[in-house]
Amino acid sequence: MIGRPRIFSGPREIAAWLIVLETMAKVWDVLGVAACGWGVYQCFFALPLPDHLKNGGNFQFLTNCGVFVSLLYAVYNLLGLPRSRKFHALVVALEFEITVAYWYFIFFSPGSINTDSYTVRLIDDLSFHLFPYIYILGKRVPSVSFKQFAAIAAAGFFGYWAYVEYLVAYCDAIYPYPFLRGQPLVDRAKHFAIFYVVGLIQWVVETLKSPAATKVKQS
Repeated sequence: MIGRPRIFSGPREIAAWLIVLETMAKVWDVLGVAACGWGVYQCFFALPLPDHLKNGGNFQFLTNCGVFVSLLYAVYNLLGLPRSRKFHALVVALEFEITVAYWYFIFFSPGSINTDSYTVRLIDDLSFHLFPYIYILGKRVPSVSFKQFAAIAAAGFFGYWAYVEYLVAYCDAIYPYPFLRGQPLVDRAKHFAIFYVVGLIQWVVETLKSPAATKVKQS
Protein backbone atom coordinates (compact mmCIF):
# COMPACT_ATOMS: atom_id res chain seq x y z
CA MET A 1 0.00 0.00 0.00
CA ILE A 2 1.07 3.52 -0.67
CA GLY A 3 1.66 5.25 2.61
CA ARG A 4 0.39 8.66 3.56
CA PRO A 5 2.68 11.32 2.08
CA ARG A 6 4.79 13.13 4.60
CA ILE A 7 4.91 16.91 4.42
CA PHE A 8 7.94 17.19 6.66
CA SER A 9 10.63 14.54 6.93
CA GLY A 10 12.44 16.02 9.88
CA PRO A 11 13.39 19.03 11.98
CA ARG A 12 15.51 20.52 9.20
CA GLU A 13 12.58 20.74 6.80
CA ILE A 14 10.38 22.21 9.52
CA ALA A 15 13.04 24.81 10.27
CA ALA A 16 13.38 25.59 6.56
CA TRP A 17 9.63 26.13 6.20
CA LEU A 18 9.60 28.36 9.26
CA ILE A 19 12.33 30.48 7.70
CA VAL A 20 10.33 30.72 4.47
CA LEU A 21 7.19 31.77 6.34
CA GLU A 22 9.09 34.31 8.40
CA THR A 23 10.67 35.74 5.25
CA MET A 24 7.27 36.00 3.57
CA ALA A 25 5.92 37.82 6.63
CA LYS A 26 8.80 40.29 6.51
CA VAL A 27 8.28 40.88 2.78
CA TRP A 28 4.60 41.56 3.49
CA ASP A 29 5.60 44.06 6.17
CA VAL A 30 8.01 45.77 3.77
CA LEU A 31 5.18 46.07 1.23
CA GLY A 32 2.94 47.40 3.99
CA VAL A 33 5.47 50.06 4.98
CA ALA A 34 5.91 51.03 1.32
CA ALA A 35 2.17 51.25 0.62
CA CYS A 36 1.27 53.08 3.83
CA GLY A 37 4.35 55.29 3.57
CA TRP A 38 3.32 56.35 0.08
CA GLY A 39 -0.19 57.00 1.37
CA VAL A 40 1.15 59.18 4.19
CA TYR A 41 3.32 61.10 1.74
CA GLN A 42 0.32 61.74 -0.50
CA CYS A 43 -2.01 62.75 2.34
CA PHE A 44 0.39 64.95 4.27
CA PHE A 45 2.74 66.39 1.64
CA ALA A 46 1.68 65.86 -1.98
CA LEU A 47 -1.96 66.95 -1.63
CA PRO A 48 -2.14 70.51 -0.27
CA LEU A 49 -5.16 71.41 1.82
CA PRO A 50 -7.66 73.66 0.05
CA ASP A 51 -8.00 77.11 1.59
CA HIS A 52 -11.35 76.42 3.27
CA LEU A 53 -9.90 73.40 5.11
CA LYS A 54 -6.45 74.68 6.09
CA ASN A 55 -7.38 75.62 9.66
CA GLY A 56 -8.23 72.01 10.44
CA GLY A 57 -4.81 70.59 9.54
CA ASN A 58 -4.07 67.16 8.11
CA PHE A 59 -5.46 65.12 10.99
CA GLN A 60 -8.97 66.50 10.51
CA PHE A 61 -9.55 63.67 8.01
CA LEU A 62 -10.19 60.16 9.26
CA THR A 63 -8.38 58.81 6.20
CA ASN A 64 -5.21 60.66 7.18
CA CYS A 65 -5.45 59.42 10.76
CA GLY A 66 -5.97 55.88 9.52
CA VAL A 67 -3.10 55.74 7.05
CA PHE A 68 -0.73 57.37 9.57
CA VAL A 69 -1.58 54.82 12.26
CA SER A 70 -1.36 52.04 9.66
CA LEU A 71 2.17 53.15 8.78
CA LEU A 72 3.14 53.06 12.45
CA TYR A 73 1.64 49.57 12.68
CA ALA A 74 3.53 48.36 9.60
CA VAL A 75 6.83 49.75 10.91
CA TYR A 76 6.09 48.20 14.32
CA ASN A 77 5.68 44.79 12.67
CA LEU A 78 8.72 45.19 10.43
CA LEU A 79 10.89 45.90 13.45
CA GLY A 80 9.77 42.61 14.97
CA LEU A 81 8.38 44.16 18.13
CA PRO A 82 6.08 42.03 20.34
CA ARG A 83 2.77 41.39 18.62
CA SER A 84 0.00 43.63 19.95
CA ARG A 85 -3.54 42.42 19.36
CA LYS A 86 -5.02 45.65 20.71
CA PHE A 87 -2.96 47.77 18.31
CA HIS A 88 -4.08 45.49 15.50
CA ALA A 89 -7.72 45.81 16.56
CA LEU A 90 -7.56 49.62 16.49
CA VAL A 91 -5.92 49.82 13.08
CA VAL A 92 -8.06 47.20 11.38
CA ALA A 93 -11.32 48.70 12.69
CA LEU A 94 -10.34 52.15 11.43
CA GLU A 95 -9.13 50.97 8.03
CA PHE A 96 -12.14 48.73 7.42
CA GLU A 97 -14.54 51.62 8.08
CA ILE A 98 -12.45 54.05 6.02
CA THR A 99 -12.34 51.65 3.07
CA VAL A 100 -16.05 50.76 3.15
CA ALA A 101 -17.28 54.32 3.74
CA TYR A 102 -15.03 55.93 1.16
CA TRP A 103 -15.90 53.62 -1.70
CA TYR A 104 -19.58 53.74 -0.77
CA PHE A 105 -19.51 57.54 -1.02
CA ILE A 106 -17.48 57.48 -4.23
CA PHE A 107 -19.98 55.24 -6.00
CA PHE A 108 -23.26 56.38 -4.46
CA SER A 109 -22.81 59.87 -2.99
CA PRO A 110 -19.58 61.55 -4.15
CA GLY A 111 -20.85 64.98 -3.09
CA SER A 112 -20.77 63.85 0.55
CA ILE A 113 -16.97 63.94 0.60
CA ASN A 114 -14.40 66.38 -0.79
CA THR A 115 -14.29 65.11 -4.37
CA ASP A 116 -14.44 68.69 -5.72
CA SER A 117 -11.44 69.82 -3.64
CA TYR A 118 -8.90 67.23 -4.81
CA THR A 119 -7.75 65.63 -8.05
CA VAL A 120 -6.09 62.34 -7.14
CA ARG A 121 -4.59 59.65 -9.36
CA LEU A 122 -6.17 56.24 -8.86
CA ILE A 123 -2.93 54.62 -7.65
CA ASP A 124 -2.50 57.37 -5.06
CA ASP A 125 -6.14 57.08 -4.02
CA LEU A 126 -5.70 53.35 -3.48
CA SER A 127 -2.58 53.97 -1.38
CA PHE A 128 -4.68 55.46 1.42
CA HIS A 129 -8.18 54.15 0.71
CA LEU A 130 -7.53 50.46 0.06
CA PHE A 131 -3.92 49.24 0.33
CA PRO A 132 -3.59 49.84 4.11
CA TYR A 133 -6.62 47.65 4.76
CA ILE A 134 -5.33 44.91 2.45
CA TYR A 135 -2.00 44.93 4.28
CA ILE A 136 -3.62 44.70 7.71
CA LEU A 137 -6.05 42.04 6.50
CA GLY A 138 -3.05 39.93 5.51
CA LYS A 139 -1.71 39.96 9.07
CA ARG A 140 -2.84 36.88 10.97
CA VAL A 141 -3.28 38.12 14.53
CA PRO A 142 -5.60 36.42 17.05
CA SER A 143 -8.53 38.71 17.71
CA VAL A 144 -9.33 40.30 21.02
CA SER A 145 -12.76 39.65 22.53
CA PHE A 146 -15.72 41.50 21.05
CA LYS A 147 -16.00 43.62 24.19
CA GLN A 148 -12.37 44.70 23.88
CA PHE A 149 -12.70 45.26 20.14
CA ALA A 150 -15.77 47.43 20.69
CA ALA A 151 -14.02 49.49 23.37
CA ILE A 152 -10.89 49.98 21.26
CA ALA A 153 -12.91 50.94 18.17
CA ALA A 154 -15.00 53.36 20.26
CA ALA A 155 -11.83 55.06 21.50
CA GLY A 156 -10.65 55.46 17.92
CA PHE A 157 -13.86 56.65 16.27
CA PHE A 158 -15.27 58.82 19.03
CA GLY A 159 -11.83 60.18 19.89
CA TYR A 160 -11.56 61.33 16.28
CA TRP A 161 -15.04 62.86 16.44
CA ALA A 162 -14.15 64.75 19.62
CA TYR A 163 -11.02 66.07 17.90
CA VAL A 164 -13.07 67.31 14.92
CA GLU A 165 -15.54 69.05 17.23
CA TYR A 166 -12.61 70.68 19.03
CA LEU A 167 -11.19 71.97 15.72
CA VAL A 168 -14.53 73.49 14.76
CA ALA A 169 -15.14 75.02 18.19
CA TYR A 170 -11.67 76.40 18.95
CA CYS A 171 -9.56 76.50 15.77
CA ASP A 172 -11.90 78.31 13.38
CA ALA A 173 -12.13 75.16 11.26
CA ILE A 174 -15.12 73.79 9.41
CA TYR A 175 -16.26 70.18 9.38
CA PRO A 176 -13.93 68.28 7.05
CA TYR A 177 -16.68 66.43 5.20
CA PRO A 178 -19.66 68.10 3.48
CA PHE A 179 -22.14 65.60 4.92
CA LEU A 180 -21.32 66.85 8.43
CA ARG A 181 -21.76 70.54 7.68
CA GLY A 182 -24.98 72.23 8.68
CA GLN A 183 -26.03 69.17 10.69
CA PRO A 184 -27.15 69.37 14.34
CA LEU A 185 -25.15 67.50 16.94
CA VAL A 186 -27.66 64.64 17.04
CA ASP A 187 -27.33 64.00 13.32
CA ARG A 188 -23.54 64.13 13.48
CA ALA A 189 -23.69 61.63 16.33
CA LYS A 190 -25.80 59.34 14.14
CA HIS A 191 -23.20 59.46 11.37
CA PHE A 192 -20.36 58.55 13.70
CA ALA A 193 -22.44 55.84 15.34
CA ILE A 194 -22.95 54.28 11.90
CA PHE A 195 -19.22 54.48 11.18
CA TYR A 196 -18.54 52.83 14.53
CA VAL A 197 -20.95 49.97 13.84
CA VAL A 198 -19.40 49.43 10.40
CA GLY A 199 -15.99 49.20 12.04
CA LEU A 200 -17.28 46.55 14.45
CA ILE A 201 -18.15 44.26 11.54
CA GLN A 202 -14.43 43.69 11.08
CA TRP A 203 -14.38 41.77 14.36
CA VAL A 204 -16.31 38.98 12.62
CA VAL A 205 -13.67 38.86 9.88
CA GLU A 206 -10.91 38.74 12.47
CA THR A 207 -12.50 35.83 14.34
CA LEU A 208 -12.97 33.93 11.08
CA LYS A 209 -9.27 34.45 10.30
CA SER A 210 -8.32 33.21 13.78
CA PRO A 211 -11.11 30.89 15.01
CA ALA A 212 -9.16 29.96 18.13
CA ALA A 213 -8.84 33.59 19.18
CA THR A 214 -11.23 33.31 22.09
CA LYS A 215 -9.03 30.62 23.61
CA VAL A 216 -5.96 32.82 23.58
CA LYS A 217 -5.17 34.77 26.71
CA GLN A 218 -6.00 38.43 26.22
CA SER A 219 -2.96 40.64 25.59
